[in-house]
Parts: sequence; C-alpha cells; structure tokens
Amino acid sequence: MNSKRIAAARSRVYIIVTAIAALLGTVSATGLIPEYTAAEAKKHIGERSTIVGKVSCIDHGRRHTDVLIGGCDLRKALLWIVVPLDASGPELDPETVRGVQIAVTGKIELAAGTPQITIKSTTQIVPRTALRTNYIGRAYDKEQQGDIDGAIADLERAIEHQPDRRDEACGHLAAVKEKRGDWAGALAAYDRLVSFNPNNAGSYYARATAKKQHGDFEAAMTDFTKAAELRRSGVSFVEIGNSRKAQGDAAGAMAEYDRAIAILDKQISGREPPIDRLDLLYYQRGYTKELKGDLDGAVSDYNQAITIKPTYEAGAFSRRGDIKKSRGDLWGAIADYEHAVQYAQLDEDKEKLKKAKAEANRKHEQSSNEGEATPESIAEAFVQAYSGADVDALAGLYADRIDYTSSGVISNAAVRAQVEKYFARWPVRRWSLVGPVNTVSLETKKKMIFSASYDVSNPQTNKHTSGTAKETLIMATDASGAMKIVSQKEQTSKKGSSQSDEETSGDLDLKAAKAEASKKQPVANPSQTNAPAQAQTGSPDCTSDPKSVWSEASPDKRLLATIRFVPNPDQNCRACDELKITVFRPGRDGKPGQILAATAILGCFLQCAHWSPDSQFLLFTTSLARGAHGGWHYATFVYCAGDHSFRDDLEDVFGNVLAPDFHFESPDIAVLTVSDDQAPSTPGEEWPSKQVKVSLGKVVDKLDRLP
Repeated sequence: MNSKRIAAARSRVYIIVTAIAALLGTVSATGLIPEYTAAEAKKHIGERSTIVGKVSCIDHGRRHTDVLIGGCDLRKALLWIVVPLDASGPELDPETVRGVQIAVTGKIELAAGTPQITIKSTTQIVPRTALRTNYIGRAYDKEQQGDIDGAIADLERAIEHQPDRRDEACGHLAAVKEKRGDWAGALAAYDRLVSFNPNNAGSYYARATAKKQHGDFEAAMTDFTKAAELRRSGVSFVEIGNSRKAQGDAAGAMAEYDRAIAILDKQISGREPPIDRLDLLYYQRGYTKELKGDLDGAVSDYNQAITIKPTYEAGAFSRRGDIKKSRGDLWGAIADYEHAVQYAQLDEDKEKLKKAKAEANRKHEQSSNEGEATPESIAEAFVQAYSGADVDALAGLYADRIDYTSSGVISNAAVRAQVEKYFARWPVRRWSLVGPVNTVSLETKKKMIFSASYDVSNPQTNKHTSGTAKETLIMATDASGAMKIVSQKEQTSKKGSSQSDEETSGDLDLKAAKAEASKKQPVANPSQTNAPAQAQTGSPDCTSDPKSVWSEASPDKRLLATIRFVPNPDQNCRACDELKITVFRPGRDGKPGQILAATAILGCFLQCAHWSPDSQFLLFTTSLARGAHGGWHYATFVYCAGDHSFRDDLEDVFGNVLAPDFHFESPDIAVLTVSDDQAPSTPGEEWPSKQVKVSLGKVVDKLDRLP
C-alpha cells in the first residue's frame, strides 16, 4: 500500500471517529448522557457522564493503564481514567492519546480524592482531536523487522514530536546507531541526550558506558564522575575507583575511594540527605574501607550494618567473614558465612562456607595426628563449634552415649538433634572462652571446667539473650584412644534477655520447646475449643524490624487474625518464603472454632497490622523478605470481614506506602504515609510524601482479590 492510500485510509478512520464523537455530543446535548469538562467532574461524583479534557500523562501499571487529565499526579489530576489491560473493544495504544483532547463516558467515582472513571471497553474513550502517532513504538517494531533505517527515521520523529519520551527516543537512537557500527552517529546522539537535560545523571552514565566500550577511558571517567556527582552516590565513586585500579592507576583509585567515603560520611551523619537505607550506607562505606586496606574500619562498619538490619545484610556477613578468615579466625569466618547463606542463599557464600569448613576439618585432623588433644584445645573446639554452628564438629567431641545436661544418658545422635534445634532457634551466635580451663583427674577420666560467654539472637523472632555458661565436661578415652565427652553439665548466668526463661544449649531446648508450644497453641490451632478472643502478641512495633508472628482479635472480639512468616527450607529462593494470614472465629461454649479465610503472600515480611475500629477490615503492611532489596516502600493488603476476602496491594489507589506504620480513625478510615509525587525531582532528594485518609469501605471494591 503506497503512502497516498495510507493517508486516505487514516483520513477515513479519523472521519469515522469524529462522527462518533459528534454523535455522542448530540446524545449529551439531548440530556441522555450529560457532558462536563474535566474541571467539573468532581461536582458530579456518582453520575454516569461524559467528561472532556486533554490527556496530560500516561502511567503503565501491572494490571491497568492510568490515563490522567489535568495533571500527572494521581492525587492531583482533574480526572483519573483506569483502563484495565483486559478491557474489551479495539486495542488502544495509550501513547496515541497523550496530549489529545478526549471524551470518556462512565460512572464518576472518587478515589483518594480524585474523580475516577474505570472503563470496561476502549470504546468508552473517544478522541475529540487527532490522535498522535506513537513513533517510538513504531520504531521498535521496525527494528525487530530489520528495517534499521526506518527505525532511525521514526526515532528522529519521536524526538521532535513526542517530547514526553524524548530522552528515551534519543537514547535508543544512539544504541541503534552504535549497534550498526556508526560510532560517530551514536556519540552525536548521546551528546544530544545530555544536552536535553544537563542535570540528568542517567544521560551521562549512558554516554560514559558507550565511551568506555569504545576505548575512550578518560572521557568515560569524566562522564561517570559527573553522573556520580549528580547522584551523590558513594557506590558510583567506588566503581570509578575500581575502573582506575584495573587500569593500574592505584593512586587514582584511592582518590576515588576517598571521595566515596566523604559522601557516605555525610549521608550517615545526616549532613546530607541519604540516598539509601542506613544499613546499606554502612555496608558501602565498609566495603570502600576494605578496598583501601582499612580492615578494622571495614569490620566496624559491617558490624553497624548487621546491627541495624541483620536479615538484610548477608553481604556484610560475607565480607566480614572474609576478613576474619584472612586474619586466621577460621571459626569466626564460618559463623559469618553461615549467616550469609541463611539470609541470601548465594552460591558464592555456600562455596566459601564449604571451603572454610573443609579447612577447619583438615586443621583439626592435623592437630589430632600430632598428639593427644589438650583440655584447652577441646574447650576451644567446643566454643568454636557453637559459634560456627558446626554440628559435625560438636558431635565428634562426644562419645557414643552421653550423660547430657538434664536429658539423662542419651545417644550421640540425640545430642546432634538437640544441637541442630539450638542452631535453628539461634541463627546468630557468638561464643568465646572466658578465663582458664581447669582439669581434675578422675582415675581413668578427666573432668574439665571452663566458662564461655555467649551472645545469641534470632532476628526473625526479635529474641536475644546473652550471658556466661559454666561447662563441666567428663572426658574418657574411647576404643580408638581419642578423648571424648561422656558427660556434660551446664550452669548459666544471663546478662540480658528478651525472654524470661532462655538458657544456652542442652537445657534450653526442652524448656523452650514446652514454652513455645503452650504459648502458640491457641493461635496455631484455631479449631481448639474456647480459643481466646484476644491478641496473643498484640500490635507490633511497626517502626522496628519485620515480625515473624503476630496475632490480634478484632475490636468486637468476634474474629481472631494470625500472621506468620514461614521461611522456605528447601528452595534457594527468597521469593519462596511465605507470609501466611489466617482469620477465624474462635470457639465458644465448648464449640470448635472455624477458619473463615486464609491466604499466603510470597516473599514478604510483616511490618504492621491493625484492625479497623468497626472490625470490618484488617490492614497490614509488608516488606521484602530475607535480605531482598527494595525497602523504600511497603506493599499493603487488606482483609474484608464482609465477604471474608483478601485484597491486593493498595498502591493502585493510595500510591506507594512509604512508612510501615499507620493508624485508623473511626469507623474505617486508614491514615497512611504515601508518595506525594511520582519520583524525587532532583538526585539524592528524599521521596516526597504526605498522609492520606481513605475509607476502606469505599475503595475496597477497586482492589483485586487474592486467592
């Protein structure tokens, strides 16, 4: 088809569209469907009307596209049109209506203070002025078809006629020219990209990457530096330093590392707005210090990162483990690698752990072959195995049968099982010898008495205890001539604990298991008779670390909700962990309880949960589980007591929730902190936020149901 026939066809389509628009205008004029401007829409909430206005912005979501009239902020626009991806009717390319006067017909509702029309068919949107050509989309199609010249021509047109996507078009134009071997043309396109907005760090970074690939190293470093300055990113300066180091410029690398530390110092101290979480800033500074050779400073910063968010800092555990291993603290390194593997499940950390344990076993065998083990070496091996969660090493210290703490005489396998439970309950451990190792000869046996300090915690349950354990071991020679533990007794004194009845190793498991079972039974078994209609753990501290267990009754005492974090033990996948939510009606007067609703959300921790004052809704915020990045906003979900359904993330109504804490006002008004704009206006600026008040009863029908 030639260009004249294409133009004629387009003219006929436009005449038809205009005729439809005129017809709708006639219907509106007769009073069947009233027509208003976008500025008048807020006065006609609840009416089925035709609203006319110019499209300002297009926002592509996961399940729908938002077409905004009169502004680009969902909460400030004159009209918010929701176009579901599964809407019926002819396919609608949203980019063709950007900047176009349109008429949309439907029922006007109010969502987060903005008039909203949700369409069911694309025929509800009718252009009143000519549609725009989506040159960028057409260029992508031509590129895939091999028409590179046609793609370049359309990208040039997009730069001229699609100003909202000018940077995208220019960046892709440079990439296409570079791909076809036209480096001079590509560089000219990158220069144009930078000229459009000299304060856009991404433009400099794109040009720097291309220059580096084409061998212009210093020019690339100049652009990388400009991008890093605009972003105020310590990590970016570290990358520049690493590049200079790879070129043999050690002095230049150290200078870049110093610039990185200077920026991170300011952001950690609050003298400059931080661009990342505080724990990540400490980790970044620690890594930079490690590159400079300041290992003490690096360990100090890694310690700070781990203290702030241990479950998010597998990298800090891993790098601290590397430093410990380099300094000869093999068991300390093993303990850190264990934590890194637990929180991130990275193959690299698993390999480090495997090699460290193999090296420890070799050294242990060498020590055994060189002569009889001393009491001091046995005591040291004991505490190192507890620090490093080395079940095999611990089991190897015991005889086949052991008089073990308060458990009586049990098998080596039974000791191994108790030790494994201890390590599972306390994933973060630090044990060390305190004072001398005293020995007493008992004819054919030896008694060893020593003390060890311990500090153990579980970040997922927010439990912690520390103190001193006095160990009394009876050693005897087995058939092979090796000294083995045949009896262990333990006394503990605690420095501090988040639990009232915690001990250290052997006695701990029996008491804690019973306490845990009796505490959790009402929550874990909703069918139990007379389940209490009250909170088991109360509302969480929503500003602290994520919670693994939460339970609370509704204000009217008719419902009880439990939320539990369940890590997946079999898959190396953070997204496979589950947050399980169950709502049930407790049993009363001898009658069993009843589960009303249950669901599971993958890859999330619980941050905060509250019932609405009218007991009709349970709202809860979540964060990504086990070290996953992306803690700047919190996915928020709701349970509806009216139909016992769970509804999907509220961000499509409220915007991104920027703070985990929230509260309710009677009867169902949720007060949350949400994003005030689509993004910060300048690099390093904090995400703008504001509080919104929304009645869940009025918006819940707009949310997708969870299975």
